[in-house]
Amino acid sequence: MKVLFVSSGSRSGLSPIIKNQGESLINTGVELDYFLLKEGGIRGYLKAIFELKKYLKNHKIDIIHAHYGYCGIVSHFARTSERLVVSFMGSELLGQKVSGKNISGILFRNLNNLLCRYYDHVIVKSAEMLKSLDKENNNYSVIPNGVSFDKFYPMDQSVAREHLGYELDEIIIIFPANPIRAEKNFSLAEEAINLLKREVRLVTFVNIPNQDLVYYYNACDLVLFTSIYEGSPNVIKEALACNCRILSTPCGDVPDVIADSVGAELISYKHKEVAEAVIEALSSDDIPNGRETIAHLRDDVIAEKIIKIYNSIRSF
Repeated sequence: MKVLFVSSGSRSGLSPIIKNQGESLINTGVELDYFLLKEGGIRGYLKAIFELKKYLKNHKIDIIHAHYGYCGIVSHFARTSERLVVSFMGSELLGQKVSGKNISGILFRNLNNLLCRYYDHVIVKSAEMLKSLDKENNNYSVIPNGVSFDKFYPMDQSVAREHLGYELDEIIIIFPANPIRAEKNFSLAEEAINLLKREVRLVTFVNIPNQDLVYYYNACDLVLFTSIYEGSPNVIKEALACNCRILSTPCGDVPDVIADSVGAELISYKHKEVAEAVIEALSSDDIPNGRETIAHLRDDVIAEKIIKIYNSIRSF
């Protein structure tokens, strides 16, 4: 079985989340390659359709697996006999919570809904995302992205801090996202931290190599996640795999993912209440156990679910 991942590559290359999923499939024996969309916007997508058509003409592909709705649209109009799986990642379906009535966003969401009935299978990351789609056929699965237990694991905090150059007596809080992204709601985290009557190092995830993230998770005293909307945020699963202490707003599938984990709690969208929760978390003696509660979300387990979908649509 030859699978082609179609994904964005216009900003900083292939997303680590998609790369990790590809590696997990390759480890099970799937033959897989990547096709990256280099340009955004309608012009870039139209150009990508013709480039993908040319690629498919010269390569034998059984299944196209497109990641993000716009890659699904491109793949749909480029394919001939290839089966098509489309994974919606979150923003293309839930982005209206921030962007509101943005015309281009509305057009793409409506087009996604229209074309879904023609895809061979659709994967969404959470039940919330599934609710946002018009479901004409029974070709939907809720499958969150998996997390690599080989890449994300607990280590001694002093080792992680020494690697990063942090002092052992610092209070370190991780905001595991880029603050400029509106949906990540950095202002809530910042306002809450400013209410604390103690010095805190607030670390954000900007241009951090994926292989270094394990040190940041293990170096911190707390992961603070304040998103307005998400699909199935991998940073939460990565933090759980490292047995981090976590406070998160109830976005995406986070309530379900952290439900059984000691040291992981939900917070409100009110900065005073978040500040109080941070103080309580930093003083807690509970021992986080997130890693043992998310074994069902290991990347190899998720890979097997995806392979079952591939096999089912090949038998049509």
